[in-house]
Amino acid sequence: YIGGKIVDTYDYDILLGNIKIDVKTKSVSSIPKPHYLCSVMEYQLKNDTDVYFFVRGNLSTKSAWLLGGSSKARLLRDGIVQKRGDMDGDWEVKEDCRSVRIDELEEIPIHDDREKF
Repeated sequence: YIGGKIVDTYDYDILLGNIKIDVKTKSVSSIPKPHYLCSVMEYQLKNDTDVYFFVRGNLSTKSAWLLGGSSKARLLRDGIVQKRGDMDGDWEVKEDCRSVRIDELEEIPIHDDREKF
């Protein structure tokens, strides 16, 4: 989709030129809404990656949503800090993390539109 190479290292999943992209995937049972949060666990923020892409998938309907992305720098600067035990609506946060709303993600660039991040 973006023209990168799948490398699947501990730190990131895709290499696009010299940009290291970590794909964060979550299994869901409903269509994602704009106010839902996408999260990266705090311990994962130490990984050697430049950009996060967020995907949600429903295994029973075989549907997937490519939600958008965020640079690691932007997530660290502007991300919502959530601590284990905090409530996110009806859901209890299981691990310390940084989160961003789906409607605040950047559009994922296609092939040569790499300057966005």
